Parts: sequence; C-alpha cells; structure tokens
Amino acid sequence: MKYEDVVEGKTYRIKSKEDIAEFVRSDDYDSVACLFSHHMEYLHGTDIVAKPRGGIVAHCADTTTPSESPWAIEAWMVEELTNKIEVCGGTVEVTLLTGETVMREAFAATSRCEIKTGIGKAAACGHSPIRTVMFKVEMLGIPLFVSTHLLRHTIGIEHFVRTQRTDRGGTVDEGRMSPHDHTMFLNAESLISMAKKRLCLQSSKETVKVMKSIRAGVEAVMPDLATNMVPECLSRNGLCPEIYGSCGCVDTMMDTYSAYLDQFKTFSKYSRVATETVPVPSANKFKLGDIIRVVGNDSGSPYGIKHFFDLGDEFEVIGINDSEYFAGKSGKHYSGYIGSLKQSVHEDDLELASDIDREAQAFLIEDVVRVKSKLAGWFKFSVGDEFEVEDVRLYDEGFIYFGTVDGLRQGVYQQDLEEVQ
Repeated sequence: MKYEDVVEGKTYRIKSKEDIAEFVRSDDYDSVACLFSHHMEYLHGTDIVAKPRGGIVAHCADTTTPSESPWAIEAWMVEELTNKIEVCGGTVEVTLLTGETVMREAFAATSRCEIKTGIGKAAACGHSPIRTVMFKVEMLGIPLFVSTHLLRHTIGIEHFVRTQRTDRGGTVDEGRMSPHDHTMFLNAESLISMAKKRLCLQSSKETVKVMKSIRAGVEAVMPDLATNMVPECLSRNGLCPEIYGSCGCVDTMMDTYSAYLDQFKTFSKYSRVATETVPVPSANKFKLGDIIRVVGNDSGSPYGIKHFFDLGDEFEVIGINDSEYFAGKSGKHYSGYIGSLKQSVHEDDLELASDIDREAQAFLIEDVVRVKSKLAGWFKFSVGDEFEVEDVRLYDEGFIYFGTVDGLRQGVYQQDLEEVQ
C-alpha cells in the first residue's frame, strides 16, 4: 500500500511477520524495517486506526514496555481489511472501516475506567458501542430480487444501489434475476440483525447464499463478530418465530453455529447454556426437501380447514409448522407447491413418496443444465440456454426441472436437458 492511498480514520491491519519479511527481502528495505519485523511480533495482525502525518500511517505503542517510544507504522507495513467472494453469479466484498479501537473509545466515553471488552463479547451482549464498528459491503452482479430483500433492512445502514434509469445505462427488460450492483455501509449491530433474518432457511435460498458470503467476508476481517451473526432461532435458544412455520432444521443450525452458543459458557457461571441443553422441538414426520404424497383431506376432522390439493398429489416440503392446524386440529402441517398453488397439509394426510425412483433423476437442485432439444414438451427456452435447477417435480411424463433464464421461469423435461460440465 502507498501512503497517498491511506484514508484517515480507516482501520488497517499490520501485516504478518512473514509478509513484512518477504517485503523487506524483495525491496531491500533498511535495517529499521528488519528490526520491526524481528522484534515487534506483538504488533503483527493487530488493527490500527490511520492518523496519517508526514509519511506515517499511525504510531503504535508497545503496551508491555510503556517506556519505549511508539513505533511509526508506515504504509507498506499495513494492509486493507477486505476480501472478495463469488456467489450467485456475482461477487461480495467486505471491508472493515472502523475496528475495535474506535469501539473501545466509545466504551471509555461512558465509563470511569478502561474497558478491554472485545467485539465478540460486546456483540453477544448487545452493547451499543458495537455500532461504531463500521463495514462497507460491496455486492456486484447479485440477483435483483436479492438486492431488494436486503433493502428491507434500514436501521444503522445506508444502501447505494445502481440506477435502473434507461437514460443512465439501465434497460427496460431487467427482471428479478438480472445482475445488480448494491453497496451497503453498515455497523456491526446491523449485520447481526440482518443475519438473523437472511441466514434463516425460510429466506430465499439465493439470499441465504449472499448472506453467508457476507458473513464469510466479515469472518475474514473480524471473526469474533461473525460468530454472532446467526439465524433468529439461535438467538432465541432454539425457538422459531417464523409465521410460515419452522424449517425443521434447528438441530443442524445448532451444530453449524455452535460457536455462538459456546461463547456464553465463558461469560457467567449463571449462564443457562452452560448448564442446560438447548430445547429441541419434537421430531418431524418429514424433513425439508422430502417428496410427500397427499393421502387425505384433514382426515375427516370437522375442525380443520380442508386443503385444495388432490389425493395422490406429490410435493416437496418447503416449510414445517407445529402450531395448531388452522381452526383447531393440533399437530404439524407441511407446506409446498403444486404448480403455482401453495398449501399446508396436516401430517395425518400425508405419506412419504418413497416409491419414487430417484435413480432415474438425472439432475439435482443447484445443478447447471443446458437445453439440448425441445422434443418432450413445449417451453419458451431456446436450445443452448443454460440455467440453475431451482426446483424438481415428478409428473406422469417424467421429471421436470424448473429454472430461470433472463427473468423467465420455466419447466423443462429431463429428456430435453444435459448437464453443463
């Protein structure tokens, strides 16, 4: 990095000893640089706030030997806290703008003593100084509808979205899958709030992918904060507040984000997590992604509302709800689509469609396929079009795979498709 590129007030990280030593060897820097690399090991990997003056990024004191003069940190010794991750046909890049140093200044402004709390514990406890930890999240080429989902978050965050005006480069035929550029400036508290909704498996799968990439970007520059970016059910100790029903994967969530729960064991001897097992809902008859068959219509109960699927219809489970079944019948019900119709069906009216020959299914969700012919059925896609498989349905004529090309969603028979290698 060059001195003229340093931004005052921005957080930078002092390079590792190996990176500095490599720089010294390649550029033949003087003995002072070598001395820094050899003796100042405690500084490597630490964050500093830039206060550029006279060619120096900042001065960093050795807290273990306060009598020593602060070290002058030059631009070549630091690096930006940023990264870039590919997702959903675009990229996500996270840059740390202000780090823990500024957060501790905020703590000091309200306390009568020095506060050494790190971002991990501060974020887990929800202390307000975490709002001073700022990030820039730049997303290029993500689907337009994912950008729209993220725009719903407005507290502690500023959005800057590429214009769609036709007189400024936009096109009139942009659809929900059109690539879009979206930049956010937000604080740590906003990231945690956003993750609660957008890491939930009831969110759109593309939105979940982008949110996971944002979390991975944060983890690369501030891992203790990323630990606290978890789905809503984790922050509620396993309880799901979703109005459309639980995803049924709370056990998996507990394992995936176990570091979030584990950190509370060290906070207090009175922590419930330290002594009790997180409650787990009763077992589900089916799980998300199962193909199930309709065998009844409310099992003859006079209390429940009948569904509009036909007996024998099969659908994929996309939602699970264990609240009372509409007008009074207790038990879980499972939701899914048949065509464009979405319904919830009581577990007593369903069975696992175990007789489906899955070996005959050539492609899976998220596989990229290409249209090779238009022989099995009519559809608007052209031969040569490629799309990611978003859904799979089994009809009498065989498997049909659904995907989107230029904003148009269609289903194509397996016989007319081939996998893109």
